[in-house]
Amino acid sequence: MFSGGNSFFSSASEWMSDLQLIQGVYVSCEGKPGNKDRKDENNMIENLLYGKQTCFCGRKHSTEMNELYIEDGCLKRLRVYVESRKIRKILLLCRKDESEKGHVIQKLLKGTGAVLQKLYIDTDEMTSEIQYAGQVMLRADPQTEIAVIAGKGRWINISRYLCDRLHIPAVLVLTGVPEINFCASWIAVHEDGVPHFHKISEPAAVFADPGIMMPVDKSEILSACFDLLGGQIALYEWRLSHLVTDEYYCAWLEQVFLDVLKPVAETVKRLTEKSSAELLIGTLVETQAAVSLLVTCADNPGLTAGSYWLMKEFWSRKVPPLCRDEKKGTEIGCRYSSLEAAYCMISRIGNMVGDRWKVFEEMDPEYRKDQMHSFFGKQADYLWNLEMKTGKNSREKVFVRRRQTEKCYREIQKIDYLLPSGEVIREMKQLCSFLRREDFPSEEAFYNGLLFAKDMLSCYSGLQFLYDMGRLEQMASQMRQIRRGQE
Repeated sequence: MFSGGNSFFSSASEWMSDLQLIQGVYVSCEGKPGNKDRKDENNMIENLLYGKQTCFCGRKHSTEMNELYIEDGCLKRLRVYVESRKIRKILLLCRKDESEKGHVIQKLLKGTGAVLQKLYIDTDEMTSEIQYAGQVMLRADPQTEIAVIAGKGRWINISRYLCDRLHIPAVLVLTGVPEINFCASWIAVHEDGVPHFHKISEPAAVFADPGIMMPVDKSEILSACFDLLGGQIALYEWRLSHLVTDEYYCAWLEQVFLDVLKPVAETVKRLTEKSSAELLIGTLVETQAAVSLLVTCADNPGLTAGSYWLMKEFWSRKVPPLCRDEKKGTEIGCRYSSLEAAYCMISRIGNMVGDRWKVFEEMDPEYRKDQMHSFFGKQADYLWNLEMKTGKNSREKVFVRRRQTEKCYREIQKIDYLLPSGEVIREMKQLCSFLRREDFPSEEAFYNGLLFAKDMLSCYSGLQFLYDMGRLEQMASQMRQIRRGQE
C-alpha cells in the first residue's frame, strides 16, 4: 500500500526496502508519519522529494499525487474517498467489455449521495482516440467533480488525457495491468496515428486491488515486463543523450530507477518457472507506479520513450490504440521484436565508439521525403515538418554530436551497466515461444522500423546515435539477416 502527500513509496514488500530512502518516513493511510526513527540522510531525501530541498542535480523533484493504494481490499477505500470529500457528481468511464467490473464500482458507490453518470464505451467501434474523446465530451455532465476511470493498459492513459482536457480530476481503478507510465505527468496520445507527448495532471488517487484485477492474462504480465525492460534501455539512452547532447540528467534518479527495476528480472524468472501470473501482478504494478513517479520527478517523458518504445509504436501503429489490448499476439510480437532489436543494437554502442566511424552521407531530402510518405502514409507530412523544424538529421547537427562523441567516448564505454542483462533478454525470448509468424512485423516493416522509428519523435535516442555514426543502415541489415535466420 502506498499513501501520502507529494512523494511516497511503499514498504509493503521486501524489494521496496531499498526504496524507502526516497520517502524518508512511511506515511500511513491516515496521513500520520510512522517509523520516526529513520536515519537523518533518509529524511533529507524525503525533504528533497517534497520540494523543500534541491537535489544535487539542481532541480526539485516532486509529485502532486495524493493517494496510491496497492493492496487486497483497497477498492473499499474509494467509497471513503468519495464520502470524505462530499463529492456529489461522478463520471464513471469503463470499457463495455469490462462492464462487470464497472458494476462492482457502481454498487460500491451506491448510497454515498453522489450522482453517478456511467459511460460504457464500446472500443470495437473506435478507430481513433479522437472518436472516444468526442463521445465523452458530448455526453459528460459539465458539473462532474471527479472521473473514476476503470480499466487497464492503454485505456487508462487515454482517459486521463481526456479528463485533463475537461479539467476533471481523475481517480484510477485498475482492472488489470496498466501501461508503464500509468500515473506519470507525461503520457503519449496518438493524433493521426503519430504519438505526441503531453504533460497532464497526475491522478488524484489510484486504487489497485488485486481482487478486481483478476483474472490476469499472461500476455498482460509479459507486456509489462517487456515495457519495463525497454524502459531500462531508455535509461541507458538518457545517459547517452546527456553525454552527447548535454541533455539534463540526474545521477540520483538513475540509481533509484535501477533499484526500482530490480524485481523485473525475478518476475521474468518466475514466469519461466510457470508461476501463476496472478501472484506477480502486485509487484509489477508497484514497479510501474514507481517508474511513473520517477518520470514525473525527472519531468522527462524520454525516460521511458527510447528506441524500444519508438520501434514498438512504429510497428503497432496500424492497430487502433483503443483496440490494442485485444490484439494480444500482435502486441507481444511487436514488443518482442522491439526489445530484441533495441538490445542487440544499443548494447554494441560501447564497443562501436572506439572503432573508426563511417563517413556520414546525408540522404537527399526529396528522396527521404518520398520514403517517409511510403512508410508513414498520411502522417508523413507532420513527421517531415517536425524533422525540418528540429533539423536533427541535418549535416550540421550530426557533426556537432559526432564531435562531442569523440570527446566523451570513454565515458560512453563505461555505461553498459545500465542495460538489462543478456540472461533476462534470453528468458523473455523463451517466454514468447507461443507466438506465430503473423504476430511479428513483416520483414519490410521490421527493416523500415529500424531505419525510421527514430523520426516519430524529436528526442534523441540510441537509434539517432547509430544514424549519426553512419551505422544505422548497416546494423538494420544485420538485424534483418538475424531475423531471417530465426524463421
